[in-house]
Amino acid sequence: IAENFVPKIWQSLGSQRAFYLSEDFAEKTIGGGLKLLCMLVDGNHQCFLQLIEFLSQSCSREKYASLMPPTMQVFARFDPPLAFSAIRYGLPSYGKAFAKMKEDGASNIEEPKAIQDIERCVRLYLPPDFENEGLSINFYVTFWRLSLQDIITPVDAYDRATTSIQEQLRLYRMQRSVVEKDHRNPNRERELRYINKEIDRQEDLVAKLREERAQQQINHKQVRERLEMEKSKWILKPSPKATSVLVADLLSPRLLNSYADAVFCCHFIKLLVELKTPGFHLLDFYNSWTIMLTQQLKSCSEREAQIFGVFLKDMMMYLISLRENEDKFKDELSGNPCFHRDYYEKEAGTQIEWTTMEDIKRGHAKWEGRIYKLVRAGVDSDEWMEKRNALLLLSQSYEAYPKVAKYAGPILHAVESMRDKEAYADLKTLANSIVIKLKSVKDHWLDQDKSKAAVAAVAAVEKKASPPPPREPTGKDNEEPSATAGSTSTRRPPVGD
Repeated sequence: IAENFVPKIWQSLGSQRAFYLSEDFAEKTIGGGLKLLCMLVDGNHQCFLQLIEFLSQSCSREKYASLMPPTMQVFARFDPPLAFSAIRYGLPSYGKAFAKMKEDGASNIEEPKAIQDIERCVRLYLPPDFENEGLSINFYVTFWRLSLQDIITPVDAYDRATTSIQEQLRLYRMQRSVVEKDHRNPNRERELRYINKEIDRQEDLVAKLREERAQQQINHKQVRERLEMEKSKWILKPSPKATSVLVADLLSPRLLNSYADAVFCCHFIKLLVELKTPGFHLLDFYNSWTIMLTQQLKSCSEREAQIFGVFLKDMMMYLISLRENEDKFKDELSGNPCFHRDYYEKEAGTQIEWTTMEDIKRGHAKWEGRIYKLVRAGVDSDEWMEKRNALLLLSQSYEAYPKVAKYAGPILHAVESMRDKEAYADLKTLANSIVIKLKSVKDHWLDQDKSKAAVAAVAAVEKKASPPPPREPTGKDNEEPSATAGSTSTRRPPVGD
């Protein structure tokens, strides 16, 4: 790959993206509207991510870094999420720097020049008083430089891949045994050469998978050790303001960048809890992101709506795992400041109140209620894009959201109503698929007894408050009342009779 080839492609993609978002494009474009704009921006973004993936898989870390333009140019051309996506693979390993520090017996990690350049760029676009709001620059750079592979090791995925290859090996060996015994086959030698070649290739794949897994586990261990060492320097002033900055300046820009970034954000939050990070408040974090991030659904493209659905599913799945497994909740809670009920100052004698299981259950219902309002507004909207985004979000999150029966039932009813009344064929088909998915998990909804009781209570109150229905007139209503004895008429005779 020519060294000047990649920068030219990135420059072209950056100029194209800037043009799509400019006023000139809006003035010159006839027809299509917001739908066309979202399709063009999503396509440009996807090309950018595919280029990064291709280069990362075909180049070594050093070669990738040599293809990069200067760091300042990258940040000048792209927004921070795209800029960090472009340079992340070529950065020095986060864990190896810690391992080298331990080998040298040093007390501090000396960051390489590439990381120092990034920190200078970051300070240029962040507010000068960023650290006064509660988070450190070190935490900001750490969040953006880490990748998904740094914080999790996909053990299950490695096991599945190895098992699949070994099964193929077993079949090839059986086939070789059959061919070896068939001496009458004129193509015996040629088939044996092909089978032996495939067996060698599969065995080589198994060996490479095991080697990659071992390297991944070593890197993950080194990263965890360094995070453990630096965690006390991340949140300088624990407060609701610091949590809001975490959501607004770190989580929000990154999670909508790609599916991998959305999964990274979920695992990073879980990692903060596992590390027992001082100053991180789990309840307030959920309060903050359910208010701030859900508002972005109104301005999402179709791709971003699906990515947000992935994030929503994983974040709600964590709460559900705490609700359904009390032993896990107690293990997570034990001595973990992330489960404090407030931002406690480090003062002797401070009485600390801990999060309880009831707090988790009440919080889960409250947070689902907030998201329900936005999703319901999208489903009931008159705008095609708002309807589609709401449905696309549900298509990704239905296994974990909606989960509380009080909100899941109305969402299912609203989507059914859209399916029956919608005029657009694409929305009608999508709504029908969402109805099927929601009904498939209906038996696993939470608090179904409470939901039924609440619905019955509301119905009883409405029935009591409503006036009795008018009596339907009959033919006898127009007849004169009978004056004979024993008449049951309630008509009173005139006074004086």
